[in-house]
Amino acid sequence: MDGIWYMLHCPKDSERKILHLCRENLNENLIKDVFVFSCERMKRYQGAWHLEKRSLFPDCIFLDGRDPDSLTAALTRIFPHTSFTERADVLTPVSREEQEALRELAGNTYCISMSKGVIREGVTYVTEGPLKGKEQWIRKIDRHKRLALLDAKFFPDISPIPSLWTVEKDNAGEWIVASIKEHP
Repeated sequence: MDGIWYMLHCPKDSERKILHLCRENLNENLIKDVFVFSCERMKRYQGAWHLEKRSLFPDCIFLDGRDPDSLTAALTRIFPHTSFTERADVLTPVSREEQEALRELAGNTYCISMSKGVIREGVTYVTEGPLKGKEQWIRKIDRHKRLALLDAKFFPDISPIPSLWTVEKDNAGEWIVASIKEHP
């Protein structure tokens, strides 16, 4: 990893447009990649469960940048009405620990896929997926709502904290840890 990730907070419902503008206007000397994190989520409608992809960090895009000062200057040229130097909440660096945790969960696809697991005698065992071997990240599972709460200490500086995972029970009685939902 040679670049530093930055989270760019976007106006509501404009992340795809800003992602496109950044890809068009920022050259390879400034950024290695521009991306949006997504996750798979099971949602029930029309009497059946459906797999959906949704944004993991609503209204945010990520930039894999090389030089923060040049990146800030370039973003100011693209978006002249936003002061990236005066508002630290608009462009936020992502710590190396958070980058590693997100890479472990999403790999190179920037999409966190579903995990499957079982609960035996009150202990959660993840059998497949990105949470396999990371059971200590799960703080609580709500079986009724089919949600698993991830410990926020793994993502202390990213807002919103990716912490709620949907959980689905399959026909064999196994719990499927599905996707992250924005922390309430």
